[in-house]
Amino acid sequence: MSKSDLTTSPEGARSLLAGAQPPAVPGRHSCHPLLLPTWDLLEATHPQVVTTMRAFPSQVACVLRPGSVTGADVALRSFTTYLAAEHPALQRVRDVDRSQVEGFKTWVA
Repeated sequence: MSKSDLTTSPEGARSLLAGAQPPAVPGRHSCHPLLLPTWDLLEATHPQVVTTMRAFPSQVACVLRPGSVTGADVALRSFTTYLAAEHPALQRVRDVDRSQVEGFKTWVA
């Protein structure tokens, strides 16, 4: 299955959301929503981080348009994926410091 099949075909999307790993692109990380782990997968290793991150979109849903809420959810899931991959010992959002935020910016670039 090609990389485009993974992101455009229903079977590819289901396999990614089920935890299959997308093809690696050397030196690049993708924040495409279908290439990110689901909240459920992230919750298995970082439950407190996921609980905090998932609360925000539901709180702002009453004042933002649906697309903005979806964008916030994807951004938070991207950051949580970065924390899980690069800082696995970090288990609470209150422990995030500037170095993690700066690292995330280069990770998604």
